[in-house]
Amino acid sequence: MVQEVILKILVIFIIIAIGFAARKTNLVEESVSSALSSVLFNILTPCMVIGTMQDQEFNADSFNDTVWSFVSYTLVLLIMGFLSFAMMKLLKIKESERGIYRIQVVFTNIGFMGIPLTKVIFGDEAEFIILIMNIAYVVLLYSFGVFLLLYKKGEKAFDAETAKKMLNLPLICSVIGFVLYLTGWRLPDFVNESINLIGDTVVPVSMFIIGVQLCDSSIKRLLNKENIMFAVLSLIVIPVMTLGIGVL
Repeated sequence: MVQEVILKILVIFIIIAIGFAARKTNLVEESVSSALSSVLFNILTPCMVIGTMQDQEFNADSFNDTVWSFVSYTLVLLIMGFLSFAMMKLLKIKESERGIYRIQVVFTNIGFMGIPLTKVIFGDEAEFIILIMNIAYVVLLYSFGVFLLLYKKGEKAFDAETAKKMLNLPLICSVIGFVLYLTGWRLPDFVNESINLIGDTVVPVSMFIIGVQLCDSSIKRLLNKENIMFAVLSLIVIPVMTLGIGVL
């Protein structure tokens, strides 16, 4: 099992390396990253969401796992959000920078890289669970997350523009997919085949984009003390906490 996971992760890194090399050798231009990201977010990911969710069979066990995953992940985000205020004081972060670091600690992006990685390593059932968690992520990011970002800045924590951003295509498709899961409705086979074929490109495209973006990033600027510290919190402390709540 461990060897299989390692090999799958290696495949992911190879695709990232290809994206990095393509940008480094100018086989792709800088604008490609932005264009591909738009396609990924607005077309490929919604197709993947619909395809994955309607392929799941509704039963009591899977429904209980789904509900608990949603609830536990929501609890973790809320708890970490309130704890982040104390963290900023303990770590002596400047008041003007606390908002962005609170967001960085609480809202690690489970969509862009988390969903593809889950799909490759753990399969469709785990991917379905993380898609449900992503609904909680998006709703809280554009409500509670905006509050964390703008706290004490004198700006509105929620307005109509924020609500519009919340209603993005992946979220809408997640809700549609969840309805399909609950009701057992299925799209025609030829439609499903097309959707699944498009959705299957999410993993290679997203990893390729990461490679391109890494090539255009300043590693020295990214590897400062604060970013490393908050990366440890986001990638180790919070996942362990989430696992602890999930096991209870």
